[in-house]
Amino acid sequence: MQTKLQTKKLHHTFIRDGRFYFSRRVPIDLQDHYTVPRIVRALGTSSPVEARKLATIASAQLESYWANMRLTRIEAIGHDLRVMSGAIAPNAMIALQGTAMPALVAAITISEARDLYIQQKGKGRPPTFKRAADRSTAYLVAA
Repeated sequence: MQTKLQTKKLHHTFIRDGRFYFSRRVPIDLQDHYTVPRIVRALGTSSPVEARKLATIASAQLESYWANMRLTRIEAIGHDLRVMSGAIAPNAMIALQGTAMPALVAAITISEARDLYIQQKGKGRPPTFKRAADRSTAYLVAA
């Protein structure tokens, strides 16, 4: 009878075979990201004190993760005015090194972006800076 009372005090836990388990329902608005409606994981302890700590940590991590998932879904005012798929609005301005330049209407290639990056950020850098940029660009193109 005492173990049932312990689980009532320990939120998001239950006991099976003397061991504590963590359990949380997936929120309705996030269920399309999961294959199951409930997340259940063994806490690996039979101690109520340790189970409380582990369940609190697991719950906080899930809440943080879910909040981040919700933030990526938010459609703020003006979301339809955003630049999509790398294209830049014709009248937009880009600030590079403190100078404003008219934005390009067409998207630039990866190698052109690399060259611009090296031109703007590579001044006074060792030769390894350019090699690293070239290598990273090659990896991106290969992917």
